[in-house]
Amino acid sequence: VVGEYEEIAPTHASDRVCTNITTTCGNTTAYGQWMEAPHTRTSDRVCRNATVCTDEEYESEALTFTSDRICLPLTGCRYNEYQAIAATAYSPAVCALLTVCSNTEYESVPATYTTDRTCAPITPCLVSQFIQRVATATSNNVFRDFTVCGDYEKETRAPTPISDRECI
Repeated sequence: VVGEYEEIAPTHASDRVCTNITTTCGNTTAYGQWMEAPHTRTSDRVCRNATVCTDEEYESEALTFTSDRICLPLTGCRYNEYQAIAATAYSPAVCALLTVCSNTEYESVPATYTTDRTCAPITPCLVSQFIQRVATATSNNVFRDFTVCGDYEKETRAPTPISDRECI
């Protein structure tokens, strides 16, 4: 009979026993089930519960009627990367390489887990200034205007790019 399979074969002393075929293996849109094997003349279809991805996984391949979903682990970005695009239930995070500031730049805005660092050019001195504090990897030069000797003062030490003039 259509829609049945032979569960027990007939013998000389008994009739065969037929059973209704499982009509479906649950739904394939949420958690549901999938069909591991179709029904045959002598067996019902085999349904399996679908894998459910955990909070530490994403669904890399969707559940279908004939295949289980595939979950892969979510991985974080490496030390030299930031997360450019967040992970979703269906895709991993996208990481991008952190910008590396050159030797003529400093880090003006530090990187976070989800943002790149920002580099800015190191500002050079004006001719009327000296460097009070030299730029570092994370700070710009700090300048101060040269001291101007008063009308009755004498310059005792000339200014340099890194030191002020002295007057007495």
